[in-house]
Amino acid sequence: NFSFGFGAALTNPHAYKLHDIVKFLPIESIVIETDDRNNPDELIQVAERVARIKKNTVEEVIEQCDQNTYNLFKIS
Repeated sequence: NFSFGFGAALTNPHAYKLHDIVKFLPIESIVIETDDRNNPDELIQVAERVARIKKNTVEEVIEQCDQNTYNLFKIS
């Protein structure tokens, strides 16, 4: 199993290569992240971008990325 983490760079509208990567990855392999621990809103922005690219709802993306994070770190 493998996971790919995406952060604020994904929200750049000109990050076409990143957008293409997200488009073709299975949602089960995506985790979202932020380097700014004092600004968790950045996670929502990343989730919104993933949702737009994958044609999912933001809620679906957040739920799946949460599960992916639990699986990655073996949290039950």
